Amino acid sequence: MDKEKAVIGFIGAGGIARSHAFSLNSLKYYYNDAPEIELAAVCSATKESRESFASRFGFAKAYNLKEFIEDERIDTVFILGPNKVHFEHFRSVIGMKSVKRIYLEKPVCSGPEEERGLLQLSAQHPCVKTQVGFQYLYTAAVREALILWRSGILGNPIHFDLKYYHSDYLKQSYRDKRVSRLTPAPDGGAMADLGSHIISILIAFMGEKIRITGALQAGEFDDVPEGSDLFSQISIYDEVSHAAGTLSSSRVSSGTGDNLSFEIYATAGALRYSSLTPD
Repeated sequence: MDKEKAVIGFIGAGGIARSHAFSLNSLKYYYNDAPEIELAAVCSATKESRESFASRFGFAKAYNLKEFIEDERIDTVFILGPNKVHFEHFRSVIGMKSVKRIYLEKPVCSGPEEERGLLQLSAQHPCVKTQVGFQYLYTAAVREALILWRSGILGNPIHFDLKYYHSDYLKQSYRDKRVSRLTPAPDGGAMADLGSHIISILIAFMGEKIRITGALQAGEFDDVPEGSDLFSQISIYDEVSHAAGTLSSSRVSSGTGDNLSFEIYATAGALRYSSLTPD
């Protein structure tokens, strides 16, 4: 592991930022060669939230975005704000003088134009390393499943089904607390927020030569804006193996809690996984 000290700044002070702060503070307990970490600054849209986060989790400074960008000591940036501003924040920080590393929370962008912008900015700053993390890819059961799949013992894929379902948004009290996430795709909603995890898993197993052939969206409540993505399903075709299948993500599937699952059926066997029974 690189022993160079990391001077870290967060953009975002919400729930996912707390998870990353915990993980960074835990590294030294698991890795003897963990680099030295300095929690230099946190940035968010509201003064109260960033100052509270800095005080609670040990960040030295609480900045607005302009102040954050002007800090020439920060060399590692975690982009952890709302989905719809991930690209905007990436564009703002990749040109910072001292930045060497960027962790970009999913979803990385809101559409093809922003995707092209990401590629262009990355090409213009080749010395800046950018990482996007999907934690389910690194669970023990999924890693073992990947090894088994890539061994070829199960044969060629025929069809597949991947799901990531929540149920919390069935409660109005929960929807009231998560209004900013009740937005249409691709800017937010179930497929962008949850579906990106199962898309990452599908690519890991099937490769990148996959094509969307159709999409559906469902679910509506009187207090949710029209077009909000509560449930999405997309049909996928793999151009290499000619396998076909579906991906679906939901915020409103009763009884599911928080469940990511997938099934891949092949000519000599099948793989099945559920995060509720990961063994």
